[in-house]
Amino acid sequence: MTLTAPGGDQAAPEQSRRVMIRLEQLTKTYPGGKRPAVDGLTLDVNEGEIVILVGPSGCGKTTTMKMINRIIEPTSGKIIIDDTDVTRTDPDQLRRRIGYVIQQTGLFPHRTLAQNIATVPKLLGWDAARIRNRVDELLRLVNMDPDTYRDRYPKQLSGGQAQRIGVARALGGDPQVMLMDEPFGALDPITRDRLQNEFLRLQAEMHKTIVFVTHDIDEAIKMGDRIAILQEGSEIAQFDTPEQILTAPANEFVADFIGGGAALKGLHLRRVEDIELGTWPTVEPETNPVAAMDLVRRTDCACLLVLGPDRRPLRWINATDLRRGDGRPLDQIGQVPEAVVDRRTSLHEVLNQMVAANYATTVVVDDRGGYLGVIDIDQINETIRAMRREAGERDRQRMNTADTDGPGREDEPR
Repeated sequence: MTLTAPGGDQAAPEQSRRVMIRLEQLTKTYPGGKRPAVDGLTLDVNEGEIVILVGPSGCGKTTTMKMINRIIEPTSGKIIIDDTDVTRTDPDQLRRRIGYVIQQTGLFPHRTLAQNIATVPKLLGWDAARIRNRVDELLRLVNMDPDTYRDRYPKQLSGGQAQRIGVARALGGDPQVMLMDEPFGALDPITRDRLQNEFLRLQAEMHKTIVFVTHDIDEAIKMGDRIAILQEGSEIAQFDTPEQILTAPANEFVADFIGGGAALKGLHLRRVEDIELGTWPTVEPETNPVAAMDLVRRTDCACLLVLGPDRRPLRWINATDLRRGDGRPLDQIGQVPEAVVDRRTSLHEVLNQMVAANYATTVVVDDRGGYLGVIDIDQINETIRAMRREAGERDRQRMNTADTDGPGREDEPR
């Protein structure tokens, strides 16, 4: 099995990425408050990354995010976006440069979806043709057909569709920076997971700089390039990559907040494209049942995968299905594959689907739905073991670095 770092080798080295958002000693004190809601927070967000603010209720994460676009005015400190101190700029102009997505979408109910998406482009003075093209582009980007949805109203949408439109509206003016305040928190688990995956797909194309607030550590691990775990007053308990937080929590507060099951949470950090796929015996619908039965007997696998046009997975069939099939085409017997994923799916989701499926094997398809290979439980286990080995190696490297840098410093000039 071949393992690579999350996202492969496409990401730029951390040190080469430009800082897009810098918070310097950011503080918010409310009248009558015993202590600041946000107390001297200093934080850098690099261009093109998703930084997650996560922590218990009352830690100041939403207050921090709302100060970035000055929905809440800071008491003191600096907010620097793209090398400009925005605490000294017009807040209305600032908000037109920043996309904002909230939990309940905040769509205008009396406006069509096209009018909602066009809100910021109109404020920016775009002409009608440019706005129309942008609306259609964004509807397609969030997988909603413009001809079908352009003239609908928010009340005609499901919760997941409305949240897609909320994201599209936030992207309307093509902002460099996006703020997302628990954008998927009000959705059911299945819709939430699908929208998370969809948004990660969009981000791979858009490369926006995103500050994302959540209270859910699993969502933080799945969505974030880096995670800031906050304590009361937005004090940073740890600010690091998801993998580092899982394998080397900075203190007891972080370890308690992560909770148990770090190995399973770590599967959020690996995607199907990061591992070598297994193979499976396949047949076509018109394959002779006698030949299919012979293949079942000759293979170590207890069943076959039936592939239709464009190699689309159609059915799992086993020896019992073939005996009871009465000569019917193979795509009319057996069971429809329940666990089918693409290359961008996290291994955490693969495991979820695998556990729920009739066959404990997940089928992997390309963007057109064509069969690529399979993942089984042994590959998941091997990935977990590999992650543990990698974590152990990082710990050894840190210890070696500490041993090298520590005692020797006593002899250095002071």
